[in-house]
Amino acid sequence: MATKIDFNYKTINDPIHGTIRLSRTEVKVIETPTFQRLRRLKQLGLADFVFPGATHSRFAHSLGVLHIVSRMLKAVEHNQKLQKNGICGRGFTDKERQKIRLAALLHDIGHFPLSHAMEQPIRRALFEKDDPSEPKGKGRRNWLLGPLDETSQAQVDEQFSHESFGQTLLQKRRDLKDALGKFNENGEIGWIFTGDYVSDEKKELLNSYSQFITGTLDADRMDFLLRDAKSSGFAFGNIDLDYLLENLCVDKHNRLYVDYKGVNALEHYITARYFSYNVTYHKTVMGFELLAKHAYYQMLKSKSISVPGSEIDLLELAKNDNNFAEFTDEYFWKHLRSWRTTHSNKWVRDSLLLRRPLSLLDEERRVVEILEHDSPDQFERLKENNQFADRGSFGNVLDRFGLDRKCLAVLTTNQKFEKYAASVRRGESPKKEWQLCRVMIDDKVRPLVDIPSIIKKLAYFKVEIRRLYYLQDPTKPRIDRRQIRKALRGAL
Repeated sequence: MATKIDFNYKTINDPIHGTIRLSRTEVKVIETPTFQRLRRLKQLGLADFVFPGATHSRFAHSLGVLHIVSRMLKAVEHNQKLQKNGICGRGFTDKERQKIRLAALLHDIGHFPLSHAMEQPIRRALFEKDDPSEPKGKGRRNWLLGPLDETSQAQVDEQFSHESFGQTLLQKRRDLKDALGKFNENGEIGWIFTGDYVSDEKKELLNSYSQFITGTLDADRMDFLLRDAKSSGFAFGNIDLDYLLENLCVDKHNRLYVDYKGVNALEHYITARYFSYNVTYHKTVMGFELLAKHAYYQMLKSKSISVPGSEIDLLELAKNDNNFAEFTDEYFWKHLRSWRTTHSNKWVRDSLLLRRPLSLLDEERRVVEILEHDSPDQFERLKENNQFADRGSFGNVLDRFGLDRKCLAVLTTNQKFEKYAASVRRGESPKKEWQLCRVMIDDKVRPLVDIPSIIKKLAYFKVEIRRLYYLQDPTKPRIDRRQIRKALRGAL
């Protein structure tokens, strides 16, 4: 007979969800030095430079994701008992529930300081060490303005991420191995939160676990929408979690779906994520993140300071409990303050330390069909073969206002609605089928993108925002951005 697990062994109070209930194994994991490090990693990186309340931690978010996963599992079990049409799957055992909950708790265990801002320069350094003929990286444009723009457009190693590093930590960190015990004997916890799988035999089993944590309708997104909204002051993330769970179930393949009567709440949830980008992709926040990425990459290249720039370096850091416990947001600021740098990089360093934002000179927003080739944007039209347009109008604007081209950078962000729909339509990866939102309509479970809904249209489009930033010489008078933007629009 299977052993029952007490998921009410201990409780923690949370400002978003109230009481969060934990099992004995979960308490052991939380008490490890490796997990406690997450207390000192801000969930939104540098967003508190703009939204003062956005100081919540990866630690609190991870507890929230565990709690929502627990509610999802209970909702599925409850709603299965109510269904009489034979569509529902078999449900989950206590051991399976514990694995899914642990994966939820540990999904961010490999995060670096400043959220994603330090991940990019490490992946960039890894790419540069690899054979450039290997198709591992994310491509960049063939034009560059200056060092900051090079950071913005840099190629990165697509095989390394904080998720993959977290998976490695579960295998290498003794405190986590001891706390997880038998629940991670086959390394499944890491496979669950990365959304990958070991073999064909385990594929569907692990995918049925992973969908709770990595997908369109997952606990990770639900918690950060609610938590980020409360902390930043934006109301966009106030999704109707209760009604979504009331209509949540799994089909005979154990794939999550929402009953059709909950489709409006589901559409609201997906569009809320898009609007929440007003916080994460805020123009000033993105400018500071670009500065942080550039600063850390330059520190990697500097002989005056030593910081980790590869998975080997990170694992070496993780061998020592005290050193790894210090690998937090303060790790970045400590090394930034002690960095002896060149004159131009001093502007970057001081801009971060003194909260001096980049100047946004221009911005272009476009709605782009994902399945089609992108057309050139206004900034690309200014440059061909690393040259500015022959007519020189853009260059004339720069000269007129005394702007240095080497201090310009173009930063692109893409905001999608149903992240996986286009990939599934292209047939890129079967596992992404599991990550689609599904709805039961007329006693059939179908992808949300295949039924009448606003997401059916929005899923195949993205909102692309490209911004032109300028790093100003701090010794000169502040530039008049309004006049420059007006002149640039005339030049374009």
